Amino acid sequence: MKWAGDSPGQDEFEMCSLCGSTKVYKQPCTCQNTTALYTQVGGNHYKDFPIQPVEFCQVNKLPYCESNVIKYMCRWRDKGGLESLKKARHYIDLLIEIEGLEDEDELSEG
Repeated sequence: MKWAGDSPGQDEFEMCSLCGSTKVYKQPCTCQNTTALYTQVGGNHYKDFPIQPVEFCQVNKLPYCESNVIKYMCRWRDKGGLESLKKARHYIDLLIEIEGLEDEDELSEG
């Protein structure tokens, strides 16, 4: 049995991060067929990531705006294109506004 390394092939294996069993590299484990994390409605633009954006955000306890920036930045190439990038920028703008942060360059010019 070959384990996934720097350049894994189709016949290589890895350990499932959920149940610890051996599975084919980059393929879902049978345990993932029943979990909400690996059941995606409306495409597979998150399921193809080694770590899904929701997993990353939950583990790191990111608030709503930061989580949405991560989500839209991860998916823009596969879903949404420019619109997803604009949504990410919108959440960054919201965060700046909510946190009361201002651009120091703007303050010095005004």
